[in-house]
Amino acid sequence: MAAAAAAPAVTGANTRITPALRRKAERLGIDVRTIPATGLYSRILRDDIERAAAQRAGSGAVRNLSGAQKVIAERMVMAKQTIPHFHLHRDCPMDQALAALARHRQAGLSTLTINHLLLNAVAQALGKHPALNVNVRGGSVETLNTIDVALAVDTGETLLTPVIRDIGEATLAQIAEAAGSAVERCKKGGISSADLQGGAVTVSNLGMLGVTSFTAIINPPQVMILAVGGLQERLVMRDGSPAVERFCALTLGCDHRVINGAAGARFLADVCAALT
Repeated sequence: MAAAAAAPAVTGANTRITPALRRKAERLGIDVRTIPATGLYSRILRDDIERAAAQRAGSGAVRNLSGAQKVIAERMVMAKQTIPHFHLHRDCPMDQALAALARHRQAGLSTLTINHLLLNAVAQALGKHPALNVNVRGGSVETLNTIDVALAVDTGETLLTPVIRDIGEATLAQIAEAAGSAVERCKKGGISSADLQGGAVTVSNLGMLGVTSFTAIINPPQVMILAVGGLQERLVMRDGSPAVERFCALTLGCDHRVINGAAGARFLADVCAALT
């Protein structure tokens, strides 16, 4: 008896079960052939059925990661394990940027968004800090010849980061057109792997989803990522009088292997200056 009780639970067509317990299993929608039998001589007990029912009630649908999701998961794990991240935070006044946005829209550039202003600001800052316009591959640092900036795009299924290329001298209209095309291709499944390669920095904006600030993971071989929070209001003093100022939180993630704190802070200050 002791030896039989210690035997491992088994499943299969030959397991034994009473008619009453079989009917109970059928009412619960449980295939008795899949239940581990813990009773003597592979007999299914009431506890076995109740345990199977509880497990079934607590389990949800299981699906495999898509190909894109697998690649992203592998890259993000690698990034967290191998890139020494540090983050710099700055509250950036946005009143002037919002006023400029309104002027450009009234002038006919109706597709212009905050994201396009952010891409332009980051491109201008990279132009002032060419030493940060690099990729890190293994033990090598590769200097990039053009100013390319990636934009994080939510497709509903996954996150893609198409690179908006050669925008160092581009106008806002050109940036809006290039970024709009990239976003549309991402959402329609027309993006290629080549579109996701390059650039030293990614802009990730979650402000439209109510996020006030966040930190993000660098997308290797890039060396920076700019996390943008939503617009907020605060009371400030201007010329001795109270005023309401709109601002957003900018958080710059940097790769400490090639960027030190002071260099990152100067870059972030120039991003903010380009917006104001």
